[in-house]
Amino acid sequence: MKNVIQFFRPVIYRGMLAVWYIFRPKTFGAKVVIVCGDEILLIKTTYDYGYSLPGGGVKKGEDPHDAAKREAIEEVSIVLDNVTQITTFVTTAEYKIDTVYGFYSEVLSKKYSLDKLEIERAEWHPINNLPKVGNVTQKIIDAYKNSLVSKV
Repeated sequence: MKNVIQFFRPVIYRGMLAVWYIFRPKTFGAKVVIVCGDEILLIKTTYDYGYSLPGGGVKKGEDPHDAAKREAIEEVSIVLDNVTQITTFVTTAEYKIDTVYGFYSEVLSKKYSLDKLEIERAEWHPINNLPKVGNVTQKIIDAYKNSLVSKV
């Protein structure tokens, strides 16, 4: 059953893109840069091909901080004690009008466990040697790097 779901997820995602193109819904998402030492955790979902950050939709009435924490637990089983907001911006990259909240949180352990239905893999990468990521992910990582510079 899991293989069937993983097979159809990309098809469903592409179908959702078509619906979003037609209706242009307003959505809200939260993504989090999870930091351990000088490395950050990047994920690859089962429905997309590039690296991104843990995160997802903000539920109606949910605080974006809580959404970031919830998504970290759901996707990589990491409990984040504190998340710090570093950016907010609107993107139409997936044809919807998506308000994205970017956060970061530091952890002491690199230990994680994946939600195998949604997350294909996760990897720790040095902050100064990252693989290619999408525009939304890059914008949040840049905001994180800028927050480090402003602390100095």
